[in-house]
Amino acid sequence: MNSNGKDKKWFIVIEIFLGVILLFNLLVLVNMIHNDTTPFFYDDYDMEWVVAENNYPKLLNMLEENEIVGVELSADREEYQAIADFDESAMMYYGYKKVGDTENAKKYQLQMEAAREKLTTDKFIKAAEEIQEKYKEISEDETWIKEKKK
Repeated sequence: MNSNGKDKKWFIVIEIFLGVILLFNLLVLVNMIHNDTTPFFYDDYDMEWVVAENNYPKLLNMLEENEIVGVELSADREEYQAIADFDESAMMYYGYKKVGDTENAKKYQLQMEAAREKLTTDKFIKAAEEIQEKYKEISEDETWIKEKKK
């Protein structure tokens, strides 16, 4: 009976040890699930860097990703949205204008004007002017036509 009592004690110790390991693994699993479901979003600091780099297509993607995870636009972020929309509309406007599609060009010109009206900060107004100049220069460049004809 004495050895049977020792066996029970060891069995209880092993059960407690395995229970602690199981509990630890469950806590790690819960932490991993929580970290995976915590929504990631871009803040104003991230967007400011993208604007400083004049990477407006990336800005548009960042804003769309924020919208997907449910981040609402603040008053400051509305201007980020407006400059990203302006860039996209300007690109489309000058592209359609270059190929002679005046109907679509007019549509995007109206979108550019609507986006420009939402810009109130000097840096964004200046950025809109730079965007417009950039796409205007690209649309007036005829080198791609010459290369295509070769």
